[in-house]
Amino acid sequence: MDTRLTRAKRWTPFAVAGASLALAATISVTGAYAYFTTYASALGGHTLQLEAQTTIHEDFANWTKTVVVENLGDGPCYVRVAAFSPESFPLTYAGDGWTDGGDGYWYYDKLLAGHEKTAELHIGIKAPEQDFDQDFSVVVVHESTIVSNADGTGGDWTALDSSVSDAFEKEAASE
Repeated sequence: MDTRLTRAKRWTPFAVAGASLALAATISVTGAYAYFTTYASALGGHTLQLEAQTTIHEDFANWTKTVVVENLGDGPCYVRVAAFSPESFPLTYAGDGWTDGGDGYWYYDKLLAGHEKTAELHIGIKAPEQDFDQDFSVVVVHESTIVSNADGTGGDWTALDSSVSDAFEKEAASE
């Protein structure tokens, strides 16, 4: 038997394995090569504010919650407020500069400039006529959206509407 043929059979699996490793290394290098050839650094920049930064201030007295929303950011934004209570405690709303949107939210009529506050929104809680022996909460939610057009129009509530309704549906399902 020829020793060269036997030696070739012995080294064949190692040669195939080595070729496979070389091919795998070549494939992974092309990704790294593409990264290094398309990567570029830049100097300077400008900070963008992609969401409004607001906070809510609430006071409670005489079965009325008084709500004021403050814009903590530099840019203008639109603001809306909704309140939730048990059915046995209906709510009434009053406030200059606030309009019922018909969708459960009260919208502030003016564009809220940076570092300003809204006018007060008074949310009246109608107490039951008979004595009651239960705890309850009136939850007030405020939302804000940035101005999307240069002329100060175009606050987009659609993304907020779906995320808020999803959150309330999950909360109701867990109770």
